[in-house]
Amino acid sequence: MQIKIVDENMRQVAVGEVGELLIKGPNVMDGYYKAHAATAEVFSDGWLHSGDFVRQDEDGFLFFEGLKKRMIITSGFNVYPREVEDILGTFPGVASVVVEGKPDTMRGEIVCAQIKVKENHSVDERELLRFARRELSPYKVPREIKFFGIDK
Repeated sequence: MQIKIVDENMRQVAVGEVGELLIKGPNVMDGYYKAHAATAEVFSDGWLHSGDFVRQDEDGFLFFEGLKKRMIITSGFNVYPREVEDILGTFPGVASVVVEGKPDTMRGEIVCAQIKVKENHSVDERELLRFARRELSPYKVPREIKFFGIDK
């Protein structure tokens, strides 16, 4: 079995960089049964596009970073929801985070975050956004934040 990790232009990425995992080998399916169009969408030059974003360390270990289909494209920039979720999840009082793209006529999509607050805590939206601006590139900072529930 062979693997390679590529960027959106099908160029192999360097060790430590995130890209899509491609797989090739005798154990990989030939395609979807009687679905030639769907097969053509996931194969190129015999490589199966897994739809998984991974990075490989110096020792060859793979680390799952997210799903391609969950990627948000805002103003031409790729945003991996998991990266934003991981950062916002470290803010005091945040129990959990879900980041999704929301259609936007100007940007294609905008980054939206849904925050679950820990019991007996409060989270100030302005402070959370200030924190996000310090930790993330500007295009990754959520443009909308919704708070819901309390984690008990």
